[in-house]
Amino acid sequence: MSYVDRFMSSTSNNNNNKIHAKVAEAKRDATIYQLVAIASLFLAAKQSDKLSTIDANVLVCVSHGSYSAREIIDMESTILEVSSN
Repeated sequence: MSYVDRFMSSTSNNNNNKIHAKVAEAKRDATIYQLVAIASLFLAAKQSDKLSTIDANVLVCVSHGSYSAREIIDMESTILEVSSN
């Protein structure tokens, strides 16, 4: 199951209000959903030897500056929190 799928389906499995609010926001707002997707790509790239040189600043460029490196890293942390539950 992908990081995006796990994150978006986490509301029924997680009692954390912060995560619940982020998931609800991603369901309402396409830009937050895109941030979830970019952060998920960042996580997946870290697991691949071929893409190990990708850092958050590369994804800032890919998103045409729509998200800062801090926003991507923060969302990555939120996704990891969901994955650990």
